[in-house]
Amino acid sequence: MIRRLRSLVIFVGLLSGCSGSGPRTEVSGTVMLNGQPLADAQVQLVPKTDSALGLHVGQTNSAGHFTITQAAANNPVKSGVYVVLVSKLAGGNDPSQPGGGMEAQKNVVPELYQDRNKSPFTADVHEGVNILEPFQIVTPKK
Repeated sequence: MIRRLRSLVIFVGLLSGCSGSGPRTEVSGTVMLNGQPLADAQVQLVPKTDSALGLHVGQTNSAGHFTITQAAANNPVKSGVYVVLVSKLAGGNDPSQPGGGMEAQKNVVPELYQDRNKSPFTADVHEGVNILEPFQIVTPKK
């Protein structure tokens, strides 16, 4: 009887260790475009060198704030260095109008911030809560 109880305790202990209930990693920050919060932008964390870190995506709210957490049980945000990419499509919302379909959409964020090889933004993510400095995007003057 004691042997069965001991086995049950060990089994339950092993199960709880495999539940994935350990510390959760969260990344949050703010995106600014020309000094103003950038709403409805997509923010991507792309591994700088270690592809095993996985790709993680979030979206900014009306204040330009985003939070990225584990999207699925098999894709946790892991500690490591990421390149941060930002994009936001605008326009092309009315396909009934000439030139108003998807082909009319334009990314309001300069290409520099969408290219993993050129983006100046990085995030050194550690286990737990990570609050990043605001990402300041400036569009070139025409």
